[in-house]
Amino acid sequence: MLHYRIAERGKLFALDKNYKEALRYYREALRLTQQEKDSELFFQHYSQCVMESLELSGAHDQVISFCENYRTFLEDKEKDILVRKHHAFVSERQAIQHVLKEEPEEAKTLLMQVQKDLGKASNL
Repeated sequence: MLHYRIAERGKLFALDKNYKEALRYYREALRLTQQEKDSELFFQHYSQCVMESLELSGAHDQVISFCENYRTFLEDKEKDILVRKHHAFVSERQAIQHVLKEEPEEAKTLLMQVQKDLGKASNL
């Protein structure tokens, strides 16, 4: 569980608003989780840490890119309810970045897709 200690160190940097260093630690933790069996939950959590640090540093385009790549990664997974919910979370995080960039149509498109994917489509 070396990845856990590395990610926790990243969180300390994030608390000090040193997002560049926090991201370095989070990315290393993500890399290490890919080498371990049954580490999906940690991978999800560390991904959220990456997105948060990028967002707090104002790197909205990087968050959008990260979300797009992560959503593509999730497309290859079995479509159980947890994967679908996590896909929705990542899509929502991406939509938030579009709102922050004053791109409401992109945000609305993503959120409508989330509703459709979760089976709760409605007329907005």
